[in-house]
Amino acid sequence: MPGSQPQPGSIIARSTAHRPETAATARISRHGREGISYPSLKQINTKTAEAKKAKVRASLPPPRYVGVYRDDWYGTMTVSNTGSNLRIRFDRTPTMVGNLEHLHDDTFRAHWDDRRIEDAYVTFSLDHEGAIAEVRMQAISPLADFSFDYHDLLFRPVQKR
Repeated sequence: MPGSQPQPGSIIARSTAHRPETAATARISRHGREGISYPSLKQINTKTAEAKKAKVRASLPPPRYVGVYRDDWYGTMTVSNTGSNLRIRFDRTPTMVGNLEHLHDDTFRAHWDDRRIEDAYVTFSLDHEGAIAEVRMQAISPLADFSFDYHDLLFRPVQKR
């Protein structure tokens, strides 16, 4: 019926191509899941842009992030340097390959080549000698599909530099 409000759980059949959020994600981001209020994707992207403007340099030059990292459950992830940017590759998941965009300090944003995969923050932690001790990840969007459980991964260098 025109002008009526959709019922909970109903599918809204209209184009959302002109905006980044679907009607469902907009409702969730405004009201949260289970009473938790989540920021909208616009707020997340604004924070990312602000971090880039601050131009805080990484602790290490790009070649020092290059290496193979292992998570006990997942296996290995490889960071490579193409000369113009860093690339990340999940070795057991061929579609999880993308560029690492530096945000601030030792945090990067993984932009996966396959845009169906949720982007993630990739944070390198250094030890007391300035070498990479571990790598942790977190989905950027709080609305990310649970299968992108990056936060459960703890990568450590396969061979310490």
